[in-house]
Amino acid sequence: MVEKLFLGENNVEEVLQRLDRLTQEELWMTAPETLEVINGLFNGMKTVIDGMEALLDIIILRVY
Repeated sequence: MVEKLFLGENNVEEVLQRLDRLTQEELWMTAPETLEVINGLFNGMKTVIDGMEALLDIIILRVY
Protein backbone atom coordinates (compact mmCIF):
# COMPACT_ATOMS: atom_id res chain seq x y z
CA MET A 1 0.00 0.00 0.00
CA VAL A 2 2.71 2.49 0.97
CA GLU A 3 4.72 1.55 -2.13
CA LYS A 4 1.76 2.32 -4.40
CA LEU A 5 1.21 5.62 -2.62
CA PHE A 6 4.75 6.83 -3.32
CA LEU A 7 5.66 4.93 -6.49
CA GLY A 8 2.33 4.47 -8.23
CA GLU A 9 2.07 1.18 -10.08
CA ASN A 10 5.86 0.88 -10.49
CA ASN A 11 7.84 -1.43 -8.29
CA VAL A 12 11.07 -0.44 -6.60
CA GLU A 13 13.23 -2.20 -9.21
CA GLU A 14 11.63 -0.25 -12.07
CA VAL A 15 12.10 3.03 -10.23
CA LEU A 16 15.77 2.23 -9.55
CA GLN A 17 16.30 1.33 -13.22
CA ARG A 18 14.72 4.63 -14.29
CA LEU A 19 16.88 6.53 -11.80
CA ASP A 20 19.98 4.78 -13.17
CA ARG A 21 19.00 5.66 -16.75
CA LEU A 22 18.38 9.30 -15.80
CA THR A 23 21.74 9.45 -14.00
CA GLN A 24 23.52 8.10 -17.08
CA GLU A 25 21.71 10.63 -19.30
CA GLU A 26 22.77 13.44 -16.98
CA LEU A 27 26.39 12.24 -17.22
CA TRP A 28 26.25 12.32 -21.03
CA MET A 29 24.75 15.84 -20.91
CA THR A 30 27.27 17.31 -18.45
CA ALA A 31 30.42 15.83 -20.02
CA PRO A 32 30.40 18.17 -23.07
CA GLU A 33 29.68 21.17 -20.84
CA THR A 34 32.62 20.25 -18.61
CA LEU A 35 34.91 19.91 -21.62
CA GLU A 36 33.74 23.30 -22.88
CA VAL A 37 34.63 24.93 -19.54
CA ILE A 38 38.04 23.24 -19.49
CA ASN A 39 38.68 24.38 -23.06
CA GLY A 40 37.79 27.95 -22.09
CA LEU A 41 40.17 27.82 -19.13
CA PHE A 42 42.92 26.42 -21.33
CA ASN A 43 42.44 29.17 -23.89
CA GLY A 44 42.48 31.81 -21.16
CA MET A 45 45.71 30.43 -19.72
CA LYS A 46 47.24 30.31 -23.19
CA THR A 47 46.37 33.97 -23.70
CA VAL A 48 48.04 34.91 -20.42
CA ILE A 49 51.15 32.86 -21.21
CA ASP A 50 51.40 34.36 -24.70
CA GLY A 51 51.08 37.84 -23.20
CA MET A 52 53.80 37.12 -20.66
CA GLU A 53 56.09 35.81 -23.39
CA ALA A 54 55.51 39.00 -25.42
CA LEU A 55 56.22 41.12 -22.35
CA LEU A 56 59.43 39.21 -21.63
CA ASP A 57 60.50 39.66 -25.27
CA ILE A 58 60.03 43.44 -24.92
CA ILE A 59 61.93 43.55 -21.62
CA ILE A 60 64.79 41.49 -23.05
CA LEU A 61 65.02 43.74 -26.14
CA ARG A 62 65.22 46.87 -23.95
CA VAL A 63 67.91 45.39 -21.71
CA TYR A 64 70.15 44.28 -24.57
